[in-house]
Amino acid sequence: MFKNWIHNIVWVYLVWILIHYLVPHMYVYMCVPATAMGFIMSPLNATTPHCRAMRWAIYESGEIITTIWVVLGTWIAKRICLDDNDARYYVNPERKRQ
Repeated sequence: MFKNWIHNIVWVYLVWILIHYLVPHMYVYMCVPATAMGFIMSPLNATTPHCRAMRWAIYESGEIITTIWVVLGTWIAKRICLDDNDARYYVNPERKRQ
């Protein structure tokens, strides 16, 4: 069960990394080519649906990767700093007095 859960998380992370790596290359190729005509056409290409979708994918993939690292860091910090007994006292401080 736990192994399958970790396996799924790793696959989701790898897919987002792949999206974050490939889409900017596709965006440069399709929406802002490094030619004189690409420079002239870039204002028109910027509004096309596929270019907007790629900009969304670039932004969201970066945000999701950041969120994954924050969640992982929080989980690791919790595992290092708190054991299960301490965690109960943070949820219900009255328990410590009993």
